[in-house]
Amino acid sequence: MSDPTNFPRLSDELEAGLTAYMTDPDVGSPSASRAAAIETILRDWLVAHRYMPEVPKPVPVRLDSQGINREEVQYPGFIK
Repeated sequence: MSDPTNFPRLSDELEAGLTAYMTDPDVGSPSASRAAAIETILRDWLVAHRYMPEVPKPVPVRLDSQGINREEVQYPGFIK
């Protein structure tokens, strides 16, 4: 959002729902701003209703016990 301070207050019902969303530990980060929460909700809705393409999430890097990402190693047999 360009200027989150300019975002108008919503109806009491929507503000209560937004507050519940922002304080839900299973949904998002409690430190997220009001504008970030609204942006996340809107993006999720637009993607779910196919108005916007889904943005792929980055795949986490999996390291073995030695800290090596074996999925990206071309010759894993040479790693000791």
